[in-house]
Amino acid sequence: MNPPKKQKTQHDSSKQEYDTKYEKEKRERKFLPKWAIGRDWLQDTESGMKCTLCKKYENTLKQQGILTSTVFIDGCTSYKSETISLHENSKAHKEASKIQAREQHPEQAEGHQAKKTLHAKEFSKMSILFRNAHALAKYRRPFSDFVWLTNLDEAKGLKVGQTYRNEKACRTFTKYIAQNASEKVLKYANEAKFLSITSDGSTDSSIQEQEIVFLRYVHEGNVEVRFVATKTPRSPDAVGIYNSILDALDGIGVTEDMLKMKLVAFGCDGASVMIGKKGGVATLLKSHIQPELVVVHCLAHKLELAYRDAVKKISLYDSTICLLMGVYYFYHNSPKQRAALEASYEALGLKSRMPSRVGGTRWLGHLLKAIKSFAEGYPAIRSQMEDCVASRVKGESQNKARGFLKLMKRGDVIGYIHLLQDIINPLKRLSGVLQDNNTTLADVSEQLEATMTTIETYKEMNGPCLSAFSEETKDGKYKGTTLTNSIKAQQFGKTRELLASNILAALETRFSSLEEGVAQATEIANFKRWPPHDQKDNIRLFGRADITTVFEHFENVLCHAGITKTDVMTEWTMLKSLLYTRYKEKVQELQWTDIHMIYTRSTKKNTRTLDRYRVFSVRYSLFSVLFQDAQVIL
Repeated sequence: MNPPKKQKTQHDSSKQEYDTKYEKEKRERKFLPKWAIGRDWLQDTESGMKCTLCKKYENTLKQQGILTSTVFIDGCTSYKSETISLHENSKAHKEASKIQAREQHPEQAEGHQAKKTLHAKEFSKMSILFRNAHALAKYRRPFSDFVWLTNLDEAKGLKVGQTYRNEKACRTFTKYIAQNASEKVLKYANEAKFLSITSDGSTDSSIQEQEIVFLRYVHEGNVEVRFVATKTPRSPDAVGIYNSILDALDGIGVTEDMLKMKLVAFGCDGASVMIGKKGGVATLLKSHIQPELVVVHCLAHKLELAYRDAVKKISLYDSTICLLMGVYYFYHNSPKQRAALEASYEALGLKSRMPSRVGGTRWLGHLLKAIKSFAEGYPAIRSQMEDCVASRVKGESQNKARGFLKLMKRGDVIGYIHLLQDIINPLKRLSGVLQDNNTTLADVSEQLEATMTTIETYKEMNGPCLSAFSEETKDGKYKGTTLTNSIKAQQFGKTRELLASNILAALETRFSSLEEGVAQATEIANFKRWPPHDQKDNIRLFGRADITTVFEHFENVLCHAGITKTDVMTEWTMLKSLLYTRYKEKVQELQWTDIHMIYTRSTKKNTRTLDRYRVFSVRYSLFSVLFQDAQVIL
């Protein structure tokens, strides 16, 4: 049961009348500053209290139909805290506050969060599709693989959606991936002070000439190689290849004007169309782009050519290669003989190792692998071929096996195989150094010297493989097989000396250019060549002549980069002083990338340190040229 309502008394009515009269006639209300605390939107004006939020978003609130009163827009003269609270809690004011929050922090808005979630899902889906397209391009797979690869992702539980799952989309994705990569190459090319070009050609499946172009530059202390493009020359002559290289570079934004200011080196193979003195591509680059250009014939290719020069007209070498090639194709082309060889390995308890091909893209590496495979599998190969010859089933294989067995039982041929293994081992190590992108010409000179010293030793005495063979065949047998044409130590010594001498002579001829001009001067970029810490006089003079050689050769390029000879010589002296002072006897263990990181960090921390800044400057000026020129171009 509800209590009865309180009846209004005469006293209550009199009090209400008094309060009303007091408000109108005697009390003067005004704006209190404490009301504005925590209310940035509240302002006191001549016309009354106003809300800046509602005024700012008045049109938006009217469009939404929630602005029922404009008192705090025109000016409210009812100076009461209750009035302010009523407006603050009104629907229109709350909406105005939300609109302002969305403008100030759009990332926190509900709509943005919903959009962000939607975009995250879309981004995740597109990332999978783009990665698939990139993988197909990188590993040279057809665009048709994109469909089943996407289906496979879906089967794994990945959300790839139902759109863009076709060859056309894959082609579009690949196009934009390539475009993005080209933009990065152009960005770094613009930032680099100096550039090098590497180019090589080949024919595609349609028997059309294709020219591939790379750019090389120094970025944050590292020499980087970036793919530019593959172009089809209008004609496979020097002019056609030259134009295709420039077109490829221009396609990513590297213009002829940029090349004239920054180009320092050009790397290619030794074909006459590339390095011909009268009309080769290198000659055209020198005459039209950069007269100071350094042309580098691929050193790894030079090594292979030097080896080929050395073994020409050596009949015993021809017999050895004939045996290795013949054995490889004997098993490669016949599943039956291959299965029989596997059985032979198993019967003898040896690890199966099939004969490998002699030739290949890396000739020395493939040849050494073929020699090792043959030497390790000799007992099994010989046993299987003897079984083949003794078989009642007559055929061409029997005649081939019979011929191979004759060569396999010749002591001079088997001995020559072991001699080749000794000689090719250091050559293969040198080849690995030449193929390393981080190798400089100074590193090449050092490794070449070590290789030639090793071969010089084998010229005078047997290497480890030939020594082991000689020791094992003292009784005329090799791995249980009686050898014919047993080698005599004195006679085979002449064979060993001939091969070693030929290789040494070929290396000196092919690599003689490293001992002259700019190529030789770049040895100062190799810290292993720097004098020991205690040789003060040598340190003082070290590199001055080389710096002069490099500067004079690249004078125009360096001048374009704002570098003077006086600054370079001063900075070179300061660089040596700083490094020897800081690292002392450990200078020869330094790497340029380490120095770059240390002095870049030092320069950022203390820009007033002039000496460090100058070292940083040198690292990006003259030494940038040294690295560009000293880098082995493959």
